Amino acid sequence: MRKILSTLYFLTALVSIVLYPRIHGLQLVQYGLLSIIMMIFGILSLHGLKLSRDELTLAFFTFIFGACSMIGAVFSGGASGILTAIVFLISFIITLTSVKYGLNNQLLKGFFFCAVFSSLYIIIDAVQFYLITREPLIWILIPITRDPEIIGRPHPFLNLIGVFGLPLYRPCGFSPDPGCSVTAITLAYVLYKENIIKMRKRRIYDIVVFSAIIVSVSKTSIFSLLMYFIIKKIPNYYLPQKGKKINFLVLIGILEFLALFAIGLVTPYTGEGNERHLKYFASLIYAPTANPINFLFGYGFTNTGIFFDRYVPWISSIGEFKLVGHVCESTLTNIFLYGGFLGSFFWIYLFYVIYKSNNPKYLIVLDIIIFLSFGYTINGAWLFFVLFSLCLKSLTTYKEYTLLR
Repeated sequence: MRKILSTLYFLTALVSIVLYPRIHGLQLVQYGLLSIIMMIFGILSLHGLKLSRDELTLAFFTFIFGACSMIGAVFSGGASGILTAIVFLISFIITLTSVKYGLNNQLLKGFFFCAVFSSLYIIIDAVQFYLITREPLIWILIPITRDPEIIGRPHPFLNLIGVFGLPLYRPCGFSPDPGCSVTAITLAYVLYKENIIKMRKRRIYDIVVFSAIIVSVSKTSIFSLLMYFIIKKIPNYYLPQKGKKINFLVLIGILEFLALFAIGLVTPYTGEGNERHLKYFASLIYAPTANPINFLFGYGFTNTGIFFDRYVPWISSIGEFKLVGHVCESTLTNIFLYGGFLGSFFWIYLFYVIYKSNNPKYLIVLDIIIFLSFGYTINGAWLFFVLFSLCLKSLTTYKEYTLLR
């Protein structure tokens, strides 16, 4: 039983960054989530699961957030957000059981190898684009997927960016945008380098993953990688303080929040895309102006754009860009809009637990997540796996569950 579950954890995370191809509209990781959750329910019915007080507190905040985001989805007309909320809750249960059963490393290892395979694909895609066809390699998968969201639309995988006047291709792996995949690859790289994933280190992994991040020309991911290398140069993570050690990495996280918020406040908006990205997070100051239901319960996982179009004056003043029916491209902003004011307590608690652990490895990862999530919309199962893993391992009362054999 334990070996089967271990394999399922690994295989599910192994496709966690793969958005295409889809089968009957579902991502491969979602089939893995369903397989594991059905098996877990069977195991729990036989053995049960004893949770500590801290784990019960995390579960409470998690399910409150999930419920709030579902209510917000219904009242904002974004019913599809309910499905994402279900994925979020299932991801929590799966990560919780992986920790309790002593199999969390299998989950994170699967995520890392998914990053390695995705990195190889990105490198091959870039080579064939520049040297062979000038078409994204993933385009061959579209006829296989029969995905109605893709067929008949303009080419969604041809991501180009101008650098010093040169058009560069941004390969995005098995997804329609680098923000959906390269952010995950960057995070997996940091987990690997920090030895949070227990596995044999090989130089080839470093070369492949690092090269893919650079080749992708993903600005947020490259800056996050640079930030990671700068943090690693700090000789001592603790600030001198009488009678108490203050971790410098906690200060970095706080400064990130303040700096990113301040940048958004002072950046003028003329309708440009980069300006929008910088201003999204600071726009949370307008959250109390929303109607009471949206303020309390949010807008769900798929419809936070309503908040910007209705209540944020700087975006409505231009009038050419609409976000209704979509989410803003900033997960750091969205986490406080998915479940509204009540749901925000989950994120506050999660960040608090990880920072309170004072574990430099976990704090580095969280600081990188904050920066990665500022410029992209990322709410895949892989992000939930990592965040819940860090939080659960940060709880001092954590003990492995040993009934499975």
